[in-house]
Amino acid sequence: MGETRRNTELSVISLAHCNPMRSMYPKTFNFNFQNLNGYGRKSTFLCFEVEKWEDGSFLDYQNGVFRNQLYPGHAELCFLDWFREKVLFPDEIRCPDVQYRVTWYVSWSPCFECAKQVADFLNENENVDLSISAARLYLYEDEDEQGLRDLVAAGAKVAMMAPEGT
Repeated sequence: MGETRRNTELSVISLAHCNPMRSMYPKTFNFNFQNLNGYGRKSTFLCFEVEKWEDGSFLDYQNGVFRNQLYPGHAELCFLDWFREKVLFPDEIRCPDVQYRVTWYVSWSPCFECAKQVADFLNENENVDLSISAARLYLYEDEDEQGLRDLVAAGAKVAMMAPEGT
């Protein structure tokens, strides 16, 4: 039941209007990214850095923050929609020779459906390297663990954030 409900919700959501925030308040960051009990921490925040290969090295290209909402969708899917539209295909022309290195810092690891879509994206775009660091695991069902394994199989580097001092 949970999988069907989530798949339906995600498939009906339009991701056409996803735009990143430039930053977040320090209190919001500290509350959501401390690896503590999930009580009260219902939003997923995705802080990202995009680097682009130019002149023999990776250079800072873009950074920002996405937050999940019922509309327009989960933070990971908002990022993918934005990245496709604004970075990979800004003029509807694909440049597969341009290499991108993307780093995500997420308050919750991706759910199964998001992990599946991100893995599919990585398999389709070999010019994109993704590293994900999560503050806490989203383990709603066993399939969510499989989603993380699928991300790794697609080439993503997935890690848990460690508390300061460890």
